[in-house]
Amino acid sequence: MPTTSQLEVSKLKLDLKNFRTVPQKKEVDAIKAMISIKPDRFFAVMESIIEDGYLPTENIIVLKDGTDNIVKEGNRRIAALKLIHGLYKLSDFGLPTSIIDSINNLDPKWKTENLKVPCTIFSDKEADKVDRVVTLAHGKGEK
Repeated sequence: MPTTSQLEVSKLKLDLKNFRTVPQKKEVDAIKAMISIKPDRFFAVMESIIEDGYLPTENIIVLKDGTDNIVKEGNRRIAALKLIHGLYKLSDFGLPTSIIDSINNLDPKWKTENLKVPCTIFSDKEADKVDRVVTLAHGKGEK
């Protein structure tokens, strides 16, 4: 049975086997892959989060694997937040100057308020259920 909890962005690990990209070895590579596949979409997610903060309209879907919290749904949102919170060097990702400027001008209060995100956490024994949830989320309106 999944649980729901607020988790710090820094405690979440991107899914290095995200179906939207080819498997990656490191989070930095996963972020670069997400950007290269759909840069406009990734930058739009970043801009939205910067402008409005993280809006908890959908929980991040997490698979608990030992001590790791692997993001199964919400990788772009978490990648964007990792960049915004300075967990990776912004200049390594080819971000538009306007986004870098917006990040650099964020109020410390914004960062504090957006440090944690709502997550639905599944145990590693529920991996099949997580796969179904992710498939349903990505299959909205498609057959």
